[in-house]
Amino acid sequence: RMQALWEQLNLKKIIFWLVVLSALYWSFQHMPIQKWSMLISDFAQSQGLLGAFVFGVIYVFATVFLFPCAFLTFAAGMAYGFWAIPLVILAAALGASIAFIIARYFVKEQIERLMEKRQQTSALKQAIEEEGWKFLLLIRISPFIPFNLNNYFLGTIRVSFW
Repeated sequence: RMQALWEQLNLKKIIFWLVVLSALYWSFQHMPIQKWSMLISDFAQSQGLLGAFVFGVIYVFATVFLFPCAFLTFAAGMAYGFWAIPLVILAAALGASIAFIIARYFVKEQIERLMEKRQQTSALKQAIEEEGWKFLLLIRISPFIPFNLNNYFLGTIRVSFW
């Protein structure tokens, strides 16, 4: 009976997620994210318009290369106040577009192979292809699918770029 219970719980997945969550917790406790945000903010402010441009380029690269952008968004807010909103939206949209194009034209097969392993992604892909923008909007605002991964996922689906 116990063995059946353990098989149901899938011990490997539980251990995997415990390790991932522990690593995330440790990183947030020990990585100087606040210091990095302040450094980026100070640099961007000190460089004026050039700083805003450089910050936008960094944000685009972070989006394309799957780096979590939350602390960059906070840094933009500290550096530019209200004007961080259009800067971050523009940089995130440009990064998302580049990731979408990379997925669509360069790594589509590799991403599809990864997605085939998960039943949920197949169902989500089918729902998006059938319902279009409604599901696109829902997964864009969903906290369960990271923004950066979302861009690559959407590049494999039969939807137009626009």
